[in-house]
Amino acid sequence: MAKHDDVSVSTVIRYCSKLAIPKPSQLPTVLGIDEYKGNAEGQMYQVIITDLNNHSIVDILPKRDTRALIQYFKNLFLKKLENRLNTSLWICLHYLG
Repeated sequence: MAKHDDVSVSTVIRYCSKLAIPKPSQLPTVLGIDEYKGNAEGQMYQVIITDLNNHSIVDILPKRDTRALIQYFKNLFLKKLENRLNTSLWICLHYLG
């Protein structure tokens, strides 16, 4: 991006750090979870969660460890999961836990 727009890398980082991705209100039908090398909150790798059907970003997490993923899903979706448990998500959380 920096080369393409003829700006410094620090300028790209500064602008990108101001971007806010709203928290999802519900899980997409097909969820993608991947890691990438970055530098957020002192962590070398971050996690990107995507909606694979719509090719869109759901969220970006600063840590990639199992506990962080489990806590993220518990915090966001615990109440909704109590009402209607999505079997594939339950299997995912069970597997990670």
